[in-house]
Amino acid sequence: MSSQDSVNGEIREQLKKLKDMSFKQKAGYLFHYYKYHALITIIIICVAVSVIHSIATHRDYAFYAVLLNAETPYIDYLAYGDAFSQYAGIDMNKYQTFIDTTSKISNNYYTQDSAANTDKMSALIYTGTIDVIVADTYAFEYYAQSDSFVNLESVLPKEILEKYRDNFYYTDSDTYVTFEDTYNPEALTKRDDYVIDHHSAEGMKKPVPVGIFIPKDSNLMETGCYDFLEENNVTYQGYQSEVILGIPATAQHLDMILKFLEFLEQ
Repeated sequence: MSSQDSVNGEIREQLKKLKDMSFKQKAGYLFHYYKYHALITIIIICVAVSVIHSIATHRDYAFYAVLLNAETPYIDYLAYGDAFSQYAGIDMNKYQTFIDTTSKISNNYYTQDSAANTDKMSALIYTGTIDVIVADTYAFEYYAQSDSFVNLESVLPKEILEKYRDNFYYTDSDTYVTFEDTYNPEALTKRDDYVIDHHSAEGMKKPVPVGIFIPKDSNLMETGCYDFLEENNVTYQGYQSEVILGIPATAQHLDMILKFLEFLEQ
């Protein structure tokens, strides 16, 4: 007898058994013999549905902002993102806005959390995902010294430059601590000892405007998510730590960045 005949005979035998069974018996019989096949089929269907749903509902970012070291209990990032989307006229059926408040880095880059968040930020910057980074002075200067931010004079329209010029944050591109040294704990400590007024280009060898100080009356500051800087008298390089906005060199949505600057004043 051929193997095909054997298979056909087995099938006929199984069907004969089912013929005289009650519905309950048939269900139990099928479950007993085919439960693993059914389970695999269900898993395949679930995965397929999940992939199809993900593709069908995927929305590209219209705007992605990182609020670095922000205290999340003080800001409803979803509501804040929705408010900006409405202000900017973003079609939320096609695009999404994300206000990322999950990233934290400290002056100890060797802790597990700081290292993980630094790696995450590097990846997001490298892929051009982030449109703006908002951070306290310490964290902002860390990224400024790693050449993460664009020179504002090279991207902002003339009228916007003049509007914010008095609030520019300057970093010295003739860096007093090299990028390689940022991985050296001793160099990091020395960097903290510098007395530098980032509001002014004076005293810097090669000043570059890479950020805009966010005023205290902006709607972002009014959420209280950076109040801890003054409450705890956090200082950096001889001055009270402030909050600055910078544009990563890889940012892709300048139109939305300009809208966000407007939105902060609302």
